[in-house]
Amino acid sequence: MKNNTFEEIWDKLEKSKKILMSLHPKPDGDSLGSCTALKYALEKEGKKVTLISNDEISENLMDFRFTKEVNFGKNFDDYDLKDFDALIFLDYGTLKEYPEKIRNKEFPKGLVTINIDHHDTNGYFGKLNYVDKDSSSCCSVIFNLFKKAKVDFDKEICKRLLLGICTDCCWEFVLTPILENMEIL
Repeated sequence: MKNNTFEEIWDKLEKSKKILMSLHPKPDGDSLGSCTALKYALEKEGKKVTLISNDEISENLMDFRFTKEVNFGKNFDDYDLKDFDALIFLDYGTLKEYPEKIRNKEFPKGLVTINIDHHDTNGYFGKLNYVDKDSSSCCSVIFNLFKKAKVDFDKEICKRLLLGICTDCCWEFVLTPILENMEIL
């Protein structure tokens, strides 16, 4: 299995206008952080990004303001995929829990699928793939993508990426009190 380059992926994202992205099933801090960081960066570039999650997120993550950017209770069946230029999967080890049309890759012609992940179970199911099995989190991979694309690391992007990096490293019990004290929740 082969990775595409960050440049190939960023180039495709720059050419896309309407993007659909979903948190993975039973979303955690890494799913929330990586998806909302990428959504934020793409919207600064003028893209329209729809972020969905079929499942609710844990109560301890609901205090983050950017959870309001996620359309909870929505899945791919709620959207006509023909309305989008790109479909992004972040932090997905597998597609086995998704609707049949997603698992079977029944995508409209012209819809590019981008898969960015850090799990060793990833099957490179996108048209464009970047899987770094040595990264501790998907947010770490997104951080490297942003560095390569020269994305501005403002306070908002850093908060979102930090959430995923810390929670995928099992520091969630430490992260919330630190962020509360920093008044960035």
